[in-house]
Amino acid sequence: MYVKMIVLFMFCLLTLNDLTAKSYSWKTEKKKIITFANGNQFQVDMMSKTIKDIEERKLFKLKVKALKNGKEERVIWESNKEEGWGYEGLYIISGDHSAAISGVFNLGGAHCPSNYFVLMLSSNGNIYETKNLNQYGFVEKKANELIINDLFQKIVFSKSGNNIVKKLYTRDQMGPSNAIPIYFSLSDENIIVKNPKMQCRVGQSIAFIPLDENTKKRFNSGEISITTDSWDDEQWDFDHSDWSDYSPSESETIHDGNSYTFEKTGTFHFLLCGDCSDIKYPSLTIQVK
Repeated sequence: MYVKMIVLFMFCLLTLNDLTAKSYSWKTEKKKIITFANGNQFQVDMMSKTIKDIEERKLFKLKVKALKNGKEERVIWESNKEEGWGYEGLYIISGDHSAAISGVFNLGGAHCPSNYFVLMLSSNGNIYETKNLNQYGFVEKKANELIINDLFQKIVFSKSGNNIVKKLYTRDQMGPSNAIPIYFSLSDENIIVKNPKMQCRVGQSIAFIPLDENTKKRFNSGEISITTDSWDDEQWDFDHSDWSDYSPSESETIHDGNSYTFEKTGTFHFLLCGDCSDIKYPSLTIQVK
């Protein structure tokens, strides 16, 4: 009896350990060193930590350390710990006196939305303009630009001479410069597209542009959503479906910016709406060749 109780106790203990979250040490996914014109050096670390409970999860954080003679002197800034799925990148653009930094990780799922830390670092070690963007979007790093594509705005850090300058674009300005403009406006809460039927080629982009200030204000704030069947295997059937009950799904929604680039041929539909009630027909139909 005594032996059986010991065995039962050990079994319960092992089971409890299996159910208890296991936390591992922080791991550096990527590190980069910034050297400014005044000689000051800083190291930026994008880090992750695995936690195992019922499912395996990861935490991410961004850390900035001051260096002296190439060795770590002190931590000057550390972000909050944020949960994610996978590391994506550490992007930096620097000038003589400042640097723009972004650490990116994704959340998994169908569209793999990204979270990203964004901050500015001065040559004296001051941290300012910090953001922790927990939403859809992505980061682009070009030769002299760091572009943060947020949900309803685009932040561009660029190198101008020896300085880093920042420019903000609203949602209606986020599309690529060569995109075909799709003009639309609000009329008694209905959204009217100027040319509701068009043709495009594979590789071309469209960008939705509001025609008046009221429409622009509501579009840039996110009150007007854009959904499309361009990602779907089967396109929407407006002739044989009851669209009065339609509500946009996450997988059909354009979450960042105002544009879409066609990657395949076919006939595709776009819906612009506020509360998306009483839908009878698509806002825009495009035939892609």
